[in-house]
Formats: sequence, structure tokens, C-alpha cells
Amino acid sequence: MKLLALSKLALLLALPLAISAQTLDVSLSFGRADANDRQTGQIGVTDPTSGVSAAPITMGSGFLFAPRLTMHTRKHLSHEFSYVFSRANLKVGENGSLVNQGMSVGQLMYNALLSATPEGSKIRPYVTGGAGLVSFYPPGYGIFSGVTVNRPGVNYGAGVRMQLTEMFHGRVDFRQVLSPSPKLYQGQVNNSHFRQNQFSAGVGITF
Repeated sequence: MKLLALSKLALLLALPLAISAQTLDVSLSFGRADANDRQTGQIGVTDPTSGVSAAPITMGSGFLFAPRLTMHTRKHLSHEFSYVFSRANLKVGENGSLVNQGMSVGQLMYNALLSATPEGSKIRPYVTGGAGLVSFYPPGYGIFSGVTVNRPGVNYGAGVRMQLTEMFHGRVDFRQVLSPSPKLYQGQVNNSHFRQNQFSAGVGITF
């Protein structure tokens, strides 16, 4: 329900930009999301021989898909709203000895895009930065389960947009997303932040 409300708010915020836009892009990208097996926290577990010890919590890689709405309002400036759904392989314990399971991550983001070439160019390299909400769904729970841990997040990166025909375009993107680590288990201690690299390519329609 929270994600639905935030999606409606994003659409309301996008409406004035869409009205003033010179052109609109609607695209769908697919790719890979990788958190690099980076430790995001730890949890105390009871070892039968040595007593209580700390088990590391790490997140790895998985696929992603990303629908995006991009509004080109200036010669070099564009505004973009996106929802990136990805999977991150969650491990608890050394080499996933306690838990080794995929989990879902949803990211609702606003980005500003600054292009090197003006609107109407066939090829438009750009840099981008933005912020939004990162939703973590614990293993075993989907995006419609209502069980989620939400954190604020930022992202930045670069990409290139290629106008293939008058109607269709292609794009390649790299983004890095940063957010506070989610608390997925009772008693979990977070000692780092969540960082995910995203590589994607897609196609879209230009209006």
C-alpha cells in the first residue's frame, strides 16, 4: 500500500514536467544488479560448541528490470521517474551456511539527466543523479506481500540514449544505488550500507 501511494505521488509530481516536456520517452530495460557480496550487517547466532557468535549478512547479485518515464524539458536537461525491480542473493553465515536465498528489492526513483548533446540528437550520452525509496522484501516474501523494509536511497551513474527510428530508441545505463542497510532479522546489527551496481540495456518509444 505504501508503494502504491508513493507511485501515485510520483505520477502527480511528474504531471507538470510531462506537460512542459518537448518529448517523452517510455522505456523498459533489463540487466544485472550486483551488491558484490558486501557485508551489510551481522546477527548473533548460537554455536553449539563455542557459544554465541556473530554471523555476517551479505547480499549478492541477480537480474533487474526497470520501466522508466523520461521527460526532455530542456536542450540538455531531462527528468526521469523509474521503478527498478531487482534480486539480491542474501547469505547469512560464512558462505551462506545459515541462509542462502534470493530476495527482492524495489527502487522508486527520481533522476535528473544532463546530456552532452542537445534534444533531437541521434546519440545522447548523459550523467545522472537522483533519490527515492528503496524497499527490501525479506526472503520468502514478494512485492505484494506487504512485508517490507523501506529505506531512503540515492543513485548516480551514466548512460547513452540512441534514437533508432523516429519512434523507437535504445538505451544503455549504469547506476549505483546507496541506502542504509535494511534490518531483516530481529537482533540484527547493521555495520555498513547497501550498495548495488546496476547494468542494463533497453528499448523504448518516443512521443
